[in-house]
Amino acid sequence: MRENIEGARLSGVLIEKRKNTVFKVTLGAAYTIPDNIPGLVVIDPTAARSVTMPDKLLVSDFTLVNAADAAEVITLLDDDVSSTTAGACTQGEIAYCVSDGVKWYVTVGVA
Repeated sequence: MRENIEGARLSGVLIEKRKNTVFKVTLGAAYTIPDNIPGLVVIDPTAARSVTMPDKLLVSDFTLVNAADAAEVITLLDDDVSSTTAGACTQGEIAYCVSDGVKWYVTVGVA
């Protein structure tokens, strides 16, 4: 048993709740991803949509799947007031979104 950890503190750990959970949504308008999302978000945009990322101080990462049935782009916006574009995900693509607490980083690949 380890006893050499001093001053260790964990706060707001949600790893257990995120396990094997999927958040699915069909969009009819612009959307803001909630801060209590699981690790996998599946979105059917129904048309080109803007999606605002969750609070980068509360969520460290998630994977987003564009489940569109046509060429519909999801534009991922940073949660800051200027709504800076963090990335875009087209039909059949997967975006891995990571936050350092200051900025969102998005890497997109084909499913």
